[in-house]
Amino acid sequence: MEALSFLETTTEVAITFAGFISIFLVLARRDGSFEPSVAVVIRLLLLASILGLALAAFPIVLSLLAVGDPTLWRVSSAVMLLVGVGVSIYVFRKRKVIAPNVLVPIAVLFTFAQLGVSLFNTVGWPLEPSGGMYVLGVWLILGIGAMNFIDLVFNRVLEDPADQ
Repeated sequence: MEALSFLETTTEVAITFAGFISIFLVLARRDGSFEPSVAVVIRLLLLASILGLALAAFPIVLSLLAVGDPTLWRVSSAVMLLVGVGVSIYVFRKRKVIAPNVLVPIAVLFTFAQLGVSLFNTVGWPLEPSGGMYVLGVWLILGIGAMNFIDLVFNRVLEDPADQ
């Protein structure tokens, strides 16, 4: 159950990430509201940190029900896959609002990797469902949040007014 102890650490990281983001957003707020492209990035950022926390905690809670390892990781990965597809649909619908930049392709790559890891772990292909694959999926979600944070800080909040 090494993966479960690693997921406990992951929940702590996700909580810290969400708290730091919240403090940053309060301090970064200028006019009382954000423009639509910034608002979408903020939603994705907060969503990634909250989902990272929830998805890291889910198998820990499920393990308390004495579920065996293959079933534990298969069910947890199926939940992660469903959540990932739902968030991907939301992002696809908001794609016109999201300003293109260098980090968008990286976040898309992380998204496809997370969906692939979740799918393969759910069906048990090419290997049996494992905690390591599940942890990788959670960290890819946190990575997507980190990409949105970097985008928010460097491309939106710290924008040079002379560039506009």
